[in-house]
Amino acid sequence: MNLFWIIASWVAMVATITNIRNAVTDFVHGVRDARSDLNAIRRELTSITATLKQLKTDAIALNEMSLPPTLEVPFKGILISYVSLMTENHRELSKHGTSKAGVILWWSMRGGKGEMAQFHSTLETHSSTLDVTLDLLSIMEDRDVKSDTLRIMEEADGVKDDSAQILEKIERLQSRLAADGTGGRSTEILQRYLDSLASYARTIRETSIEDDLK
Repeated sequence: MNLFWIIASWVAMVATITNIRNAVTDFVHGVRDARSDLNAIRRELTSITATLKQLKTDAIALNEMSLPPTLEVPFKGILISYVSLMTENHRELSKHGTSKAGVILWWSMRGGKGEMAQFHSTLETHSSTLDVTLDLLSIMEDRDVKSDTLRIMEEADGVKDDSAQILEKIERLQSRLAADGTGGRSTEILQRYLDSLASYARTIRETSIEDDLK
């Protein structure tokens, strides 16, 4: 994956996160009852920023992203979907933040609290998906470094264990998406990407098992 595209995406996403963090802060000043709910969103945004920073650091260190071609397109899709999701919710918070009375009314009586709860849930799923991607990249990097037979055997065992854990994480995320039941374009993009991640993780695990049998 092109390094410039990764860094440009990182810049866009961090800028969007900064905007929505500021909007959340302003909103909390107007609606004290929203503090607990929106603080949870702020914590999730902080976690996502750290994950994105690590993703950018890995991309620079490798001079390219080492995702296989089968994952590149869906991975770009979730990054684009991510920016769209945050932009939409930033617009929603800003729109209702023009007056204190309007903010309180939207939050307590017009579904604002429910919308932000759904946004928080979606953020958590996106964040976990990015974490799984980093885990998979780490396995791929480790698998590429083999200097002797003993190390190959040790790494094969580690890859099997790590890929099994990744598959478990993906299954939990897929179950969460199915249980969420909101559907929508963002959910579809995430589901396709998780399917691609699971397929590739299974391939890595099967390859490691075959290496053990040689």
